[in-house]
Amino acid sequence: MEETNLYQTPSADVSNAPALSERLYSPGQMVFAAFFGSPVAGFLLLAANFRELGQQKFRRYALLAGVVSNVALLLMAITLPDDVPILFTNVFVPIVYSFGALRIARHTQGAAFRAHLDAGGGKYSHWRVLLLSITVLFLYALVAIAVVFLLPESFWL
Repeated sequence: MEETNLYQTPSADVSNAPALSERLYSPGQMVFAAFFGSPVAGFLLLAANFRELGQQKFRRYALLAGVVSNVALLLMAITLPDDVPILFTNVFVPIVYSFGALRIARHTQGAAFRAHLDAGGGKYSHWRVLLLSITVLFLYALVAIAVVFLLPESFWL
């Protein structure tokens, strides 16, 4: 009969265990960031996931897409007539680009995110996503204030 030592430390093969320090942002968190912090915030999270997954090429594409989407939104905001309902600009447009962010996130990282969770990996805190969204909005406000003060008064008349 085999005797077992009750005081011996258990042993297990951990060579295939996932690196639990790695975390990813969920597609839902990307939508939240895009809706409340602009598409740039959503694409920043997408790029961070690509960095964690080791896909540098797609990380650059995500950052470029964030810049392009921001420029497109600014051009749209400048060219919209003044009589456009505020409901359209403040609710409908963010819902549309947030839905686009969800589609992009699920298409590019949905399977990798699910596999990451199944392997025991974690996801980042929602508070971190909220802080990033607020930070992006704050930076937008700083840029807007700088533009207002740097452009000549004749530009605004």
